[in-house]
Amino acid sequence: MPSSNPIYLQAEAKGRLLFQRLYQRLQNSATSDVVRGNLDINYDVERLSCPPDHGPEVVNALETEDIDLEGWCSVAVKSRGFPEELYSNFFCPAQGSIFCAFNDKTNDYNDPEDRLHWSEIVFQIYEMEAARALQPLKFLRTVWRFCIVNPDTDTILGQAKSFGNPMDEGLPYTEYHPGGDNDSGFFALLGCPNGSGVVRMLTDHCSALGHKTITSVRVLNSLGSLFPTTMYFVLADCDIAAPITKSKRSLAGQRRQANATKTTTLAKCRVLCLLEMLSGGQRARFVHAVSDRFFMSAVTLLAKQVEVFVMDQLCKCCPRRQNRTLHLHVVSLGICLQVAEQSGIRLNS
Repeated sequence: MPSSNPIYLQAEAKGRLLFQRLYQRLQNSATSDVVRGNLDINYDVERLSCPPDHGPEVVNALETEDIDLEGWCSVAVKSRGFPEELYSNFFCPAQGSIFCAFNDKTNDYNDPEDRLHWSEIVFQIYEMEAARALQPLKFLRTVWRFCIVNPDTDTILGQAKSFGNPMDEGLPYTEYHPGGDNDSGFFALLGCPNGSGVVRMLTDHCSALGHKTITSVRVLNSLGSLFPTTMYFVLADCDIAAPITKSKRSLAGQRRQANATKTTTLAKCRVLCLLEMLSGGQRARFVHAVSDRFFMSAVTLLAKQVEVFVMDQLCKCCPRRQNRTLHLHVVSLGICLQVAEQSGIRLNS
């Protein structure tokens, strides 16, 4: 029987609209991903290696998806200059999973024009962690929303129960699928406050994430009414995402392209390692040294992706200079590393 609850009906309508937009983006492989502001400019990010060990119910569900507790890190995000955590989530690109533990956008004290959506913040962190772990972004396969306390989502979860497939074969969840006459619950969960951001992330960064769609939403069967609900989104590659075209490159050209991509990834990781090793004062000195060097040296160009990435990282270190010196010249990874070495900064091999 269809729900008459207005909160549920609004969420279902919103979920259908968001899913339609994702479907349209998947069909149009020529469309570029959305480019938004840099996370590090207006937010502080703290990283800690630790697993999402949140009780037997969660661990059991992770094991059901062949996900263990190895290789995870916790990343906390705060508005720059404020102590309150805005988001605190777990990431494991090696296992293709994001585990969202604490998210409260009311703690975002940035000006409205400087704020980033939850979906953008989570994507940028996952992107950085994937580069650090040398894992492709397209391996993402589950996004978890743990311990849901949003009252609207709680109402929607209650209303959606009649549209889910009951627990089967001992599995610890109730599952919701798209398609057919019984997909109301699936779309309501996509449109709820704890689901819409996942769809936006897949839409905004469709190409980067490997053209993913959501195949189902799984809601863990809670241990009792006192325990807030946990649900997760199961992702898969979409068959309609990108038409298969015959490559015009020779086999040698394809190998060169693959090697260039690998080199680019390693170079990005080296820049991240470098910047993490520097204190605030060292970072400022490094940025000044790099910008001064531009007026004295010709720039040897590397892969365009690396140049943009390094520019991006330097702007995050010293945002006040991003509209002056750093935007007047192309940043070369080679020169950055040379300057670092000349400044006595030891690099990881």
